[in-house]
Amino acid sequence: MTLTVEDAIHEAMETWRRLGLEPDTTDEMAEELAADLTAAAFDGRSVTDYIGGDIDALATSWAIERGLLPTPPVPQGDRPRGGQGRGPTRRGRRRPLAGGHTRRPPRPQQ
Repeated sequence: MTLTVEDAIHEAMETWRRLGLEPDTTDEMAEELAADLTAAAFDGRSVTDYIGGDIDALATSWAIERGLLPTPPVPQGDRPRGGQGRGPTRRGRRRPLAGGHTRRPPRPQQ
């Protein structure tokens, strides 16, 4: 079955309503999705190609990107370990982005 613009918008709106978004917000997002899908069709892309096959995931990510839903936590196995992160450490120092030193240089011996 070929996914139409109307089907995609309907399914996205159902997802946004299920997620608890306000009706005015879902209407605005549906208009934007319709414009994007129409532009993609003019460029020769199918609805499925534009959406990536998962309307629920696309609709949810749009809501998260707009700050309408809380950002989902990163699964434990996907978190950076050791000095791999870029945020502050527990002591307030920043970790290096790549290849820098994380410790003070050794003190000269006397």
